[in-house]
Amino acid sequence: MRARNLPVTFGTGLLALATLSAITCSAEAPQSTGTAEQAVINPPLPSNLNLILNARNSVAISAFAQVFGDVGSAGPNGSVVFDVSSSQSCCSGNVLANTVAVKISASVGHVFGNDITVDGFASQQSLGLDPSTMPQVPAVTPAAPGTTNVSTNQNQAKQLCPGQYGAISLGVNSTLNLNGGVYQVTRLNLADGARLEPSEPVVILVSGGVTLGIGASIQPSGQAINPMAAADVRIEVGGAITIGDSTQVRAHLLGAGKLTVGKNASLIGAAWAKTISIGSQSFVSGEGAF
Repeated sequence: MRARNLPVTFGTGLLALATLSAITCSAEAPQSTGTAEQAVINPPLPSNLNLILNARNSVAISAFAQVFGDVGSAGPNGSVVFDVSSSQSCCSGNVLANTVAVKISASVGHVFGNDITVDGFASQQSLGLDPSTMPQVPAVTPAAPGTTNVSTNQNQAKQLCPGQYGAISLGVNSTLNLNGGVYQVTRLNLADGARLEPSEPVVILVSGGVTLGIGASIQPSGQAINPMAAADVRIEVGGAITIGDSTQVRAHLLGAGKLTVGKNASLIGAAWAKTISIGSQSFVSGEGAF
């Protein structure tokens, strides 16, 4: 375990729905007549830990992005990087990974890790972490899609009931409203400016990948009868999740592959995946516990 600081200033399966249709290490005992064994001290995890971004392998926060919530990488060799001028929760959040790097002019809260480099600012550092004690990224729920594809034309609005479908493809500036329930599909594609708007709680299981174009959005409908939160839109994806520039997503995302968020995007809720990359000048905020 090691901590390095360049000269800086720093301070001390499936949701239940209504029927709506490691690092572990030990030190050898010193040669003595006693039998005591010395163990590496691992600080306890924060009692209020709520990981809004959590990856098996790595999390990368690009330049000037803002994250309001806890960030972690639960793999034994996991890493978290906050790039130049990125920030976390006005320095009050937690960052946990085997390896953590905070670049120049970046600022974060409490860092837990075994290899910590702070070229920017961290409000606190705790050297020593057993990643196996962190919440682990679960496997996605297997999807059983159908064969009927669903699509919308440019500027078209359509409503869909829960069920098993092939690919769901939304045209430019179109809107697809979802009734409450479980959707099982092969792919989910939103063209530029397209909107996916559930009006009731949904779980969307995708066997393939998810792609959002520039300015697209996935979030609860503004016409929902009952108030909805990000946790009411749960999307589990067997492939990659690609979220384009200037998009808006308010949901809980679980991916078996890579999650990529473009620049100037807004992600409210939580995202857990194999690897996570947040684009420059994007905004990530937690809503609900994953």
